[in-house]
Amino acid sequence: MPRHGPTTPRVTPSQAQQRFVARLLRSAGWSAGGPVQPTPAGDAAQPQLRDGPAAAAPTNGDATNRPPSGARRERPGSIPPFVPRDPASPFHGDGVLRELVRSVLAYNAGERRAQEDLHAIASGVVDVNELRVCTREEIAELLTGPEPERPARAELLRAALGEVFKREQRLALDHLPEMEEAGRAFLQTLGPPALPAYVSDRLSVLALGLPGVAIDDRIAARLRQARLARQAAGNAQIAAELLALVPDGAWAALQQELERWADSQTPRDAEPPSRPKPRSSGRAQPRTPKPPRSRRRGTR
Repeated sequence: MPRHGPTTPRVTPSQAQQRFVARLLRSAGWSAGGPVQPTPAGDAAQPQLRDGPAAAAPTNGDATNRPPSGARRERPGSIPPFVPRDPASPFHGDGVLRELVRSVLAYNAGERRAQEDLHAIASGVVDVNELRVCTREEIAELLTGPEPERPARAELLRAALGEVFKREQRLALDHLPEMEEAGRAFLQTLGPPALPAYVSDRLSVLALGLPGVAIDDRIAARLRQARLARQAAGNAQIAAELLALVPDGAWAALQQELERWADSQTPRDAEPPSRPKPRSSGRAQPRTPKPPRSRRRGTR
């Protein structure tokens, strides 16, 4: 059975990709036998905020994101969930809906930008229904990314929430983890406009606990620049190559570390090293004599 859907291309990962995936999994605390650390590295840097008066501090893989156990499933939510300060916040209680918003904000922008936008949105609207009925311009004013990109991202977020409400007659997706692959199909067909593959793949991995690797244009460009993907390979091909190297149960851990790596790579850092100049033999090269300048005599 294919691990990334029925149309998964046949892949042959490179040795560089094998080393890269192994390094990411080690950073996440994974060994050949499974996780060796209860919490991936770097979680302490995430905001530890309360989710209501009686709620404890958020932990990796909180109860709102944890689906039932299964042979092909893992504990989702490797990226610490955003928990706003206000218990009546727009993302209170529904981990899947929260990750939908986060994934739209992270698309071609990165996890750090998504976290900033989530905080800005949580402070700008009363509840998620208000966010749904906001205009594109009102949502764009809350975002923190480059101004030319804000309207398109705001429209995608607004359309996604509107489609969820249209289908479910409520703004809730907490039932999707129970649906497993049917939940993935629900996300892939959400629209119009259809969600980018990165958004549905990221949600399937982090919120539903399903196999996958989410690749957008930004992550793909970083991988190509670092010579970890072929220049001609598309996003789906790159995702399939990396997925073939991920052991069962490590999909969310890999996705987390991949996004952290991409956030740490500036375009200059990700560029492959330039080719060294050929060494000189040390012998002085004979100089070619310049032809003498001809003097032009003026006529009187």
